Amino acid sequence: MENILLIYPDKYFNDFLKNFLFKKGYRVETAINGGFALNKLLNFKPDLIISVKEIPNLSLEGFLLKKKVIKEVTDAPIYLIGDFSSTELIDFKKMGIKVFISYPINPFSLLERINLQFKKPNPPINDRTPMLLDINVKGNLLIIQIEGNFEDDKLELMNYKIRSYCNYKKIRKPKFFFVIPSLYPESITAENIEILFSFLRYPELNINNKFIKILTKNEKLIEMLSSSEILSKIEIVPDYLYGINVLNIDMDKLKKIPISFLKPGVSCILDLYDDEGMIRIPAYSTITEDMLEYLSRTGEKHLTYFSDKPFEEIEANKNVVSTVSTFERISNILLEYETMEKYSDFAEIADDKLSLFFRRLKGFNGLILSNNKDDIEVIYNTFEPYLNIESIDYSIDLMKYIDEKKCILVFLDNGLSKPSALEILYSIRTKASRRKVTVIIISKKMDKVTLSQYKKYGTDYVIISPFTTSKLLQKAFYFINNDRLA
Repeated sequence: MENILLIYPDKYFNDFLKNFLFKKGYRVETAINGGFALNKLLNFKPDLIISVKEIPNLSLEGFLLKKKVIKEVTDAPIYLIGDFSSTELIDFKKMGIKVFISYPINPFSLLERINLQFKKPNPPINDRTPMLLDINVKGNLLIIQIEGNFEDDKLELMNYKIRSYCNYKKIRKPKFFFVIPSLYPESITAENIEILFSFLRYPELNINNKFIKILTKNEKLIEMLSSSEILSKIEIVPDYLYGINVLNIDMDKLKKIPISFLKPGVSCILDLYDDEGMIRIPAYSTITEDMLEYLSRTGEKHLTYFSDKPFEEIEANKNVVSTVSTFERISNILLEYETMEKYSDFAEIADDKLSLFFRRLKGFNGLILSNNKDDIEVIYNTFEPYLNIESIDYSIDLMKYIDEKKCILVFLDNGLSKPSALEILYSIRTKASRRKVTVIIISKKMDKVTLSQYKKYGTDYVIISPFTTSKLLQKAFYFINNDRLA
């Protein structure tokens, strides 16, 4: 089992990655600053070092000098984490760094690079629908949607993101709304259920099961939850609006409304409760004469809702409510929420799709046509893990080269001449077999006239230089994906 030293300033990030890589066959030690890093360098003797480019309390140059004098780790490669400009790439290469990991990190892409380093096979690509995860947040309420499969790695990643968000927002009592519309039955196992609810064991969080709701009709999942002494106390809700509304209740903000204030034809955007805590009038239902008469006969004098808003702000006109679909109501609610991604140090799951996409393109060829060494450096370092990419002299027979190599991606510098970038683009597009070649124009600036000329000859994909590794990867993924699906 190979030793890996991870130098990263976030404890929760380190805990996740340490566990993630251990399950893949690697022994990992972590350090949150320079002092711990030097100690681990001496005592752990790592075979590989993964580090942020700015180590807390220690310069990278100082760390590399120390590494050189320790015989057992002198040859240990270093993977540097960050978002890199062309100048940084050149400077770090002079310092002996050969592998650069774009920030934010995709753990699955990182594992591929590590396996390549130690000549281990990567997990086979699974053609089955992957686990799709989407997390939206507002204050202490997290809406988590899972589809396709339960995958242990992604469930662990989900829990890390929950922990990171709660730490960032200083939340001790989070609320959870899980939306799980469809799953492959074979992925619903006791082990995956345990991982799914790992956040219940975090010592810094105080979680009450009544603030966890699940929207699902999956019978196997419901059966497994009901068989657990702890998880059986989690409510399976009937619909989305109910789940959101009941979790949005703030028990510290109780308000009472006299029955006499309620008028037929009016509805409320919040549930109305009686003194025993039973819902008497559900949210968004229209109040009728029959309802009011029934409440009067039962002796109810008032109903309760939980909000700091006055009653006038939670009531809605009957005509408005009747014309607003459930989908629109849900959409309006979600406008108030944001994605969780900026609160964690891992790339969003969309980047997992990006990684999977490029893995499927391995063995294909890419081409850089530019005189700008800085741009070439960034492009090469970004795509070298995925494609056979190279920079060549554009005065040779380019079209023959593109055809023979079956290039799927060409980076074309707007500043080229003899032939010009427009002439090269025209030559690529004149042959039907090259129509699917993705051509991306690199330029320091681009006016509308020039852009329209490029579009006329076959592309409006432009990346403005200078650019960083992460921006380049995202843009190219979008462009290539568009062309291959077109």
